[in-house]
Amino acid sequence: MNKVNMISLQNENLFYLFYTYIYNFFNNIALIISDLIFFDGVQLWTNSLIEIIQWIPTQEIQLVDTGLEFFSTLFSSINEKYIQEKILPEQFSLAPIIPSLLLSLFHIFANPELNEDQRVKLIVLLYMIVGSFAWADDLNNQLVSQCFDDTFEAWINLFMSALKTNPKSHIKMKIYILKILNIIYRDFTYYSRKSISSKLIPIWSFFNSILPLYMWNCVYNVPLKFLNENIQPIDEFWKQKEQKDEENISLGSHYLDEEDEQLYQNDIYRLTLNCIQLISTLAIKETFYQIIKIAVYPLINALSNFIFITKDIEQLYIYEPTSAIIVNEEDEYTKNSIRNQCIQLLFSLIDKYKDETVLAIFQICENFIMGKDSNKNQNQELINAFDRALKIKKDKKTSIELSKEKFSEIIKNSGFQNNSEKHLLKQQEAALYILGSFSDDIIVFCYRNKQYDILQLIKYLIKTFNKQENSILISRALWCISRYSEIIGAKDVTLFLEAFKITQECIFNQNNQAFVLLVAIKSLGIISHKIHFFKNQLMNSTQFSYYGIGNVDIIHYFIQILDIFQDQDTVLMVLDSLQNLIKLENNNYSVELASVGANYILKIFTLLNDHPGINKCVMNLLVLLVENPMAFRVVFEGISPFILDSFQLFQNYLEVNPSLQQIKQYDINLMIVNNYLYFLCYNFFKQIKSILEIINIFINYCKNNSDANSLMQLLNPLIQLMILNEENTLQQNATICLKSFLKIGNEYIFQNNLIQDMMKVIMKLLQIPLNSQSEVSSTYSGNLCIIAFHKLLGGNGDPDILRQIVYKIFRSKLATTVQGLVLVWARLINNNALEAVNFLSSFSIENRPAIKVLIDKWLLQQPVFRGRLTKNTTFLALSKLFLLKDKRIENLLAIAYNPSHSNVGNDVIAPYKILSTLIRGLDNEMGPQQKKEKKKEKNQLFNQYDKDRLEVQDDDQFEEEEDEDEDNLVYEKLDNEEKIEVDLNIIQDEEDNNNNNNNNTGENKTGGLGEFEIGSTNYMTEGFAFGYDDGEECDETTEEDLIYLNDEFIDIECSEMLKKIFNQLTAQNNIKYFTECLRKLLREDIMLLKKHVMIKNLDQLQLN
Repeated sequence: MNKVNMISLQNENLFYLFYTYIYNFFNNIALIISDLIFFDGVQLWTNSLIEIIQWIPTQEIQLVDTGLEFFSTLFSSINEKYIQEKILPEQFSLAPIIPSLLLSLFHIFANPELNEDQRVKLIVLLYMIVGSFAWADDLNNQLVSQCFDDTFEAWINLFMSALKTNPKSHIKMKIYILKILNIIYRDFTYYSRKSISSKLIPIWSFFNSILPLYMWNCVYNVPLKFLNENIQPIDEFWKQKEQKDEENISLGSHYLDEEDEQLYQNDIYRLTLNCIQLISTLAIKETFYQIIKIAVYPLINALSNFIFITKDIEQLYIYEPTSAIIVNEEDEYTKNSIRNQCIQLLFSLIDKYKDETVLAIFQICENFIMGKDSNKNQNQELINAFDRALKIKKDKKTSIELSKEKFSEIIKNSGFQNNSEKHLLKQQEAALYILGSFSDDIIVFCYRNKQYDILQLIKYLIKTFNKQENSILISRALWCISRYSEIIGAKDVTLFLEAFKITQECIFNQNNQAFVLLVAIKSLGIISHKIHFFKNQLMNSTQFSYYGIGNVDIIHYFIQILDIFQDQDTVLMVLDSLQNLIKLENNNYSVELASVGANYILKIFTLLNDHPGINKCVMNLLVLLVENPMAFRVVFEGISPFILDSFQLFQNYLEVNPSLQQIKQYDINLMIVNNYLYFLCYNFFKQIKSILEIINIFINYCKNNSDANSLMQLLNPLIQLMILNEENTLQQNATICLKSFLKIGNEYIFQNNLIQDMMKVIMKLLQIPLNSQSEVSSTYSGNLCIIAFHKLLGGNGDPDILRQIVYKIFRSKLATTVQGLVLVWARLINNNALEAVNFLSSFSIENRPAIKVLIDKWLLQQPVFRGRLTKNTTFLALSKLFLLKDKRIENLLAIAYNPSHSNVGNDVIAPYKILSTLIRGLDNEMGPQQKKEKKKEKNQLFNQYDKDRLEVQDDDQFEEEEDEDEDNLVYEKLDNEEKIEVDLNIIQDEEDNNNNNNNNTGENKTGGLGEFEIGSTNYMTEGFAFGYDDGEECDETTEEDLIYLNDEFIDIECSEMLKKIFNQLTAQNNIKYFTECLRKLLREDIMLLKKHVMIKNLDQLQLN
């Protein structure tokens, strides 16, 4: 039997089922047919399905119902297959039957015998049908026309008629009508372009008409049955106890996986939600731009009413207090709520209509907060403005018919009238929510439009805040005030003190709900930060006590919140606010927190250490506490036993495993076993990085010898840990900690014979790892060497370690590692350059002289060194190498790599490259400083009459270039006075020639920096695979170490250091050597030097 005959037989059986009304089988039949259609193709089934469609519009209601069930299940199954089989709608579609099905459904809808449920089922089916070919708009317009042309206008007119009926009627059906309209005007942009213009006003009118329905049912919980035809509660309702609507059964959920049906059971809520989504689609259409721009006020007024808080949200705040401060972006219920949809629509309106939207928001919120309704005068002003706008645009062709009368009706119906006190509170809460949500836009608007002052409204809130008794309104006001901290700081910083006072009183109020306390604590943190920032502009801090600043009782409330709420987001918020509070008043708050909160901080650290945000907050909080000597002792006594016990566990673990050679991350992960000691040790390793950071904090702020001795007990376990450890980040943290121990405990190290162990750790850090990714473990190895040499070896270096440092430099690819290791040698050269060169000349690295390895990598890396003290130290060391005039350096060939990274060439004599690097360093450091000084001087000269113009020009690139040209003319004399003066006449030609011959040994193989050739070496390739992991943190650590060492002559600006260097280079006893080397530089180098050094008789140089 062929496929066609089989399908014919299947059809006969299917028809039999239709005629015998075996309804219960139709779900399975439709599913089977959908599989067959996928297998056979739509074309083979088209005639059969059309024949079924033709049977449905009969007077036999049961057959109609069966047909609707069949096609609903069929389209639902097809939609599921799109998802499951990952098939695009354009690859498989029921489009051939859609025109006939749409026409048939329209005739069925007109059947007066259909009940409400059947009509809803029909509209649900229509929704699935329309969505099934929405992809084709503007891609396959012929297909869309085939599906829509016969029935589109009829369906649209039917929908508009349905929306004009009483808002209470046909609610389920209207939900899906709105969904269909949204698909049509959102997805069928091309096809619907001709009909869309006349549909805005009916939809807008419907939008306004459901506002009372939504307010009474969803906001005030009045069941639908207690609302009369005018959408007002009947008298019987007020006599009843609180009631709910009967449970709704959604017909759509049987066939669809609609998000709103899953999240929201209330049909009126879903009706409103879908209407707002439709309005969101229409409001941003270019077709309606002019009309929405004129009529944006009533639209926003209606949206502001829809934002009123519902009973569900009120209960959510009570039973889940954290929801008041933490927005869970994954919470679909909140994300798709009416309140959130309204806010998203307002954002879209601001993007589209700019200041008109912001002004309307500002005015409406002001009316809500002040308890004023839009009065007749204000409404009349809107109508008059609309009338004037229509007259201005009367010559423009438009098919949108919005008369003055219709506009008046829209304004009238855009609000909800209720004189109850409860309504006023909800109105104010909605206004505060909107103001806070759009704070950035309103602030910018008020800056541009001085006649509107949001600050007055904020003052009103602060003034009336403490009179409120409604918890939700209190929390919303606190949140809103904190959102406007920027404009308060710009216009009246004293308001922060008032805000601090009322917020703290709110926390002290025992009657407030938990969510109010959370909002208040978060707001207090923001306000404290602002007061600390503007402290100099406020009164003397000793007078802060009037506003409650310094009242340590607030610390106890923070601790109570930490005790009650232990979820990560809340803990993070409380810790952040605590930081800001202690920064504001360290003396009182820190001591109190240390006394009552040290155990809580330790508890948070041990339980929530895995959370990076919380861990960072704990560390910052500890730093703030230990900065206060009185608080330090309390915190140390509370936390140090935990640290000592943790390291004791590690010691016990080593005793149980005496053969342990190394510890890797893999080994740490395997420690979760039944053995209790292993489990505890695993926890130790999980927390050790943070424990080391805490130890480092204690060391840096330790002032007491007994505390220092307690800490020094950890040194030996730390050394053992570093010798065994192979985990990179842990090794970094341990290195920093060990370096801090050296600063305070060198005597302990001598007494306990730990010097060799220290050297062993350093040598481990300087090892060359097999895996280049492991190099990050030695990021701070150079810093550790510097401190160890200084504290343990009297500033001298260990020969083995010094050799290994050069080898590590040679093999390192991380810029931060190279910088730290070069710094070790730079300090040694600054102390005794000749001795350093002697040692470097005594050994080699892989058949390369050690001094060449060091200078090559150093000069390649010097342009990217960071940190003022680092650059000062290394530049000074390079100048000392240059001025040694040592034959070993003069005969040394350095890689001729231009620091501009533009080319690579053969090797050149090292002094030339050193001088070139110093010149480029001088230019890099002098350029920004000179420009800054010029601009500052220029601003002083012209400030009297041209201040405003200069401020504008600061942001204009073209004007800035003009400023630079003018600077060059006005300040040329000033520049010359600041330059170092060098006269080349003092050098005789014959002396030049002699010295030139003496110092150009090896020049038969190479030349000056000007003789570049295309080429490279393996060493170059290897040397430039630099990374910048932890760069900024490493720079800060290095600068701190150099400050601690207090080296002479480096604690000045880098530009000043380079000036001193060039003064020395051009001194009488060095000028000849300087000039000889200068001759061999690139012209570019000489011109850069000329910018900062006044060179007379420059023409004597033979520029390359």
